[in-house]
Amino acid sequence: MELSEEQILKAAEWWADRVCHPKFSGLSPAERQDRRNDGYQMAEMLMRLNVKPVSDDQRKSFVNALKEELSKETMRLHFGLHVDYGPCEHLSNAAKKAGVPLTNFPIKTSMCFSRDGSIQAACGYGAAFETL
Repeated sequence: MELSEEQILKAAEWWADRVCHPKFSGLSPAERQDRRNDGYQMAEMLMRLNVKPVSDDQRKSFVNALKEELSKETMRLHFGLHVDYGPCEHLSNAAKKAGVPLTNFPIKTSMCFSRDGSIQAACGYGAAFETL
């Protein structure tokens, strides 16, 4: 089973928004108040300093490259795109083709595709998944 054109376009646009305007937020509001997490908050600040601007042409190229990557994918029982500390292969390939810096990918961000056509995504460590 292949991903639908709607899923592919929705996913590509969603990820393009994330790399054009990345947010590094791996902590909940309560965790941000805990001084033991100061080191993690410093790491987030350093990640934000590494973000590079993405032009409109780069964004369009990234969307097209990711659509191409995803159009080759066959739906397995579980399929998704993710960024742990760096982007997965599909995201990395699309970024490299478009000249989008890999440092623009927000860590701990995940997207899951379902056979029913839905897409769920979560931004941040332990963040709840939302249906797109």
